[in-house]
Amino acid sequence: MNKFKIRKLERTDAKEFQRLRLFALQNNSTSFGSSFEEEVKKSLEQFEAFIEPKSERVFWGAFENDRLIGMVGLGREDGVKTEHKGFIRSMFVDPSARKLGVASELLKTAINFSEAQMKLEQLTLAVNSTNIEAINLYKKFRFIEYGVEPNALKIEGRYFAEMLMYRLNVP
Repeated sequence: MNKFKIRKLERTDAKEFQRLRLFALQNNSTSFGSSFEEEVKKSLEQFEAFIEPKSERVFWGAFENDRLIGMVGLGREDGVKTEHKGFIRSMFVDPSARKLGVASELLKTAINFSEAQMKLEQLTLAVNSTNIEAINLYKKFRFIEYGVEPNALKIEGRYFAEMLMYRLNVP
């Protein structure tokens, strides 16, 4: 049985979210479009607003007791022609909690919500093209590669490519 619990993040989770996000950005900078230097300047109120559930965006957290050990975000594209699509973002699991099924449970929760609640027909995501473990996880959940964006991120003069993936939500 899992020792962790998955639930939607609320404004009251902002301090834990901020802690884990800053840790992720500091230790896995090539996995995120944002930088530690940008995010560390944000106030707790900005993190509260960022994770507050909205009709077009929601974040989930995996908690071990009161400690946030994993997170994932789901958003809806805006615009009449693209509102059938959503995207997975900000997926991260604390290294101490990896290999316990946390990432799978977070992703499954986001996918199920995208289908049942948001009625999304397609999900997309971008993942560092060298992050084989994450790519394999996404493939397990029927995400398919549709391209690679070279030089997607530039960090300290080095470029990193991102694999672009999609998943059709089929009833």
